[in-house]
Amino acid sequence: VNGSKVEVKAITAAQIDDGTFAKFTLVNNRITSNSLIHGAFTGNHSNTNMSSSIISVATVAANSASVFIHNETGGNIAADTAFTASFVIL
Repeated sequence: VNGSKVEVKAITAAQIDDGTFAKFTLVNNRITSNSLIHGAFTGNHSNTNMSSSIISVATVAANSASVFIHNETGGNIAADTAFTASFVIL
């Protein structure tokens, strides 16, 4: 992989209901307007089922990307649930 790996540790600001999306912003000076970014959950999470959810990423502009978490855990992910995600910027 020719790119930069970024690991993000974050906390959900609000509950993410089952079957819904939550949006976060990834800010990194390695992101260009035509970057391809791949993200995945890594490590341990407060809700261990969170890793079965899906992360999708779309470049917004230079230095910024939108990160969407689709909750597919079969239950709600409570507010203030910590998670770690790893992103590769190509």
